[in-house]
Amino acid sequence: MPPSTIDTNNIILYTSYCKVVTKSIVSNMFKLKEKGINCPVEKTLNIIGKKWAVLIIRDLLSGKKRFGQLLTSLSGISPRTLAARLNDLGGNGVLKKRVFPGIPLHVEYSLTKRGKDLHFVNYPAAETAGR
Repeated sequence: MPPSTIDTNNIILYTSYCKVVTKSIVSNMFKLKEKGINCPVEKTLNIIGKKWAVLIIRDLLSGKKRFGQLLTSLSGISPRTLAARLNDLGGNGVLKKRVFPGIPLHVEYSLTKRGKDLHFVNYPAAETAGR
């Protein structure tokens, strides 16, 4: 878990932690469409750098969500954009989509292990915004 107090030692430890997690995420992203990118940060940003992606991850960190729940919590996003981002994140192994047969169709989205590892993106942003 990220440190709760700020001092030099914690910052160094947290930075090392982020590097390890980023390396782990990037090393497993074999589905990444862009070829020839060697930088782990650039690979990670290609996946989570699109508008709404980090906010979708933030919402899914609390557990499974349906499309309508995500649409409601992300005010301002269009259904088409949400569907595109969910497909992008799913295609890159960040989230998984579980379809339950029936009428109406029931679909749940949740983070994979790789997606859960991205909590380090949201935590510092929330800490900074709280100051």
